[in-house]
Amino acid sequence: MTTVTRVDGAPGAGKTYTLRQQLERRKSAGLYPTDVNWITFTRAGTEDAVETVKDVFPDLTDDDTEMGANDVARTFHSLTLSLLLRTGLVEFDHDIDPDPVIVQGTYDADEVDPFAEFCEQKGLSYDADSSDTKQLLSGETEQTPPGNKFFAINDFLNQTCKPPSKHWDAPVETSIPNSEIEQLLEEWDEFKRAEYDHRVFEFADYVHYAYEEGVTPDVELLLIDEFQDFTPAEYRLYKQWRDTGAIDEIVLAGDPQQSIYSFRGGSPLYFEETDRDEEVDLSKSYRCPKPVVDAARQILDGHPQTAARGFNADSDAGQIRSLTTPTAESLSDDLLTAARRVSDDPDTPRVMLLTRTNSQLSRVSRTLRSVGVPFDILGSRRSLWEYGDLTPLLEFFNSYPDPTGYDMRRLELLFDKLQSSVVADIDTSSRIGETLPAERAHAVLSRYDGVEDIVGDLDLPEWQSDALAAAVDAPADLSPDDVKIGTIHTAKGLEASAVYLFAEATGRIVENYERDENAAAEEHRVWYVGTTRAAEELTLVDGYFNGPTAPPVECLRLSGVVS
Repeated sequence: MTTVTRVDGAPGAGKTYTLRQQLERRKSAGLYPTDVNWITFTRAGTEDAVETVKDVFPDLTDDDTEMGANDVARTFHSLTLSLLLRTGLVEFDHDIDPDPVIVQGTYDADEVDPFAEFCEQKGLSYDADSSDTKQLLSGETEQTPPGNKFFAINDFLNQTCKPPSKHWDAPVETSIPNSEIEQLLEEWDEFKRAEYDHRVFEFADYVHYAYEEGVTPDVELLLIDEFQDFTPAEYRLYKQWRDTGAIDEIVLAGDPQQSIYSFRGGSPLYFEETDRDEEVDLSKSYRCPKPVVDAARQILDGHPQTAARGFNADSDAGQIRSLTTPTAESLSDDLLTAARRVSDDPDTPRVMLLTRTNSQLSRVSRTLRSVGVPFDILGSRRSLWEYGDLTPLLEFFNSYPDPTGYDMRRLELLFDKLQSSVVADIDTSSRIGETLPAERAHAVLSRYDGVEDIVGDLDLPEWQSDALAAAVDAPADLSPDDVKIGTIHTAKGLEASAVYLFAEATGRIVENYERDENAAAEEHRVWYVGTTRAAEELTLVDGYFNGPTAPPVECLRLSGVVS
């Protein structure tokens, strides 16, 4: 008989730490690493879980040929696929094309893209760079090709366990005639099975396959973080695992008010009403200071379907600020000031900028690039600083001139990129080792008129050279690790010392809020998630996109918690 413990915790209240305590408790009773799986739903969550598992089981190796922490801590989909591989139901070969697991927007020009091939066969326009089905399903208004919208409908039906005939239920409007959608969905399913020499799977496909075949993790302890993020397909498989009784103990952690994926069938009810034998309640946030907690509580209190549940703060420090209709330059100046003001924790970004939609995020990205602020983009989208060698080059210039010497990796990269002959007389043997004495580097680089002259001589594409020059010229030594940008959805499970929350929604989101109580409740949960990413200070940015203020933010204004 399986024992289920539910850990219900507010943001930063220690849900993950409680899972660790459960793992340590079972280890002390004789549990081996082979007897446990730790499930998360994001790459960032998995990375944190892997480090925790290494701490608890320090003898685990990183060698792929042996049991490692990556075998213990996995995303839900990774674990499901591993079960199918282990039982021989799926064969996985990285040398075949396309890869057996297919993901939109991940193919290079010389690779087979099954999504693009299907659309070409069916006469549907498709853009691999606009393939975020979550954004399409969540109600963002944008000009998106019919092929992308078709795959968003397919994803919704897969995640919600609905047949093609229920395509009407998907929150996506498309120019594809309704009379053709059901047939196209059936043809896509057949395409995945028969087009290539091997069957290909989308994520939800092998979740369904695992359910149909009844495969279950062969472990004594199953830890599940962010349980509120389950889709119907995932929850159905979880229930099958639980109800077999094969797993001795399951500990699941989550926060129903962070359930923000209703557009994929998710619901707080999966967490609130799931069967459990024991309960752990965590209401004190060790991340969010009191002003941030007060704001988050007001956002939840603004709708009858959401409740703060005694959520409170451990610290009275922190602040909430407002920034109204900033220019690109004033936003940059405010951000740089905040970056200097907040704590410099190497494990936490100094600044995070969050928008409600991807189109808003694109504008913020362009703004930061224009003023020379380097950044990383949360989620699957790549920022310009992830292309080529921009980040290590910026790290070099941020430390230049350094009287103590230079990291050889960065210096060799710089020398390799310089187009002039100033480094031709350097003996390559002098580069062997970890550092190069400062005087030798300065002897070469002093031949340039300054840092801008060095940047101008680098062999880089023009757009990379412009971005690097702007960042070097910026009045602060920031790296992409210091500044993160993303939508609220991509920031789930993450935090930053200072969070800039852009307070505008879109007309379509506001319309859905006004006509649908469930959509309105979810919108309050979305902004609750955005607010609670802040570990020190929260800045509400108004009027940047000339759009309507998000209704939950209006509720926050009316509460008087923030002016």
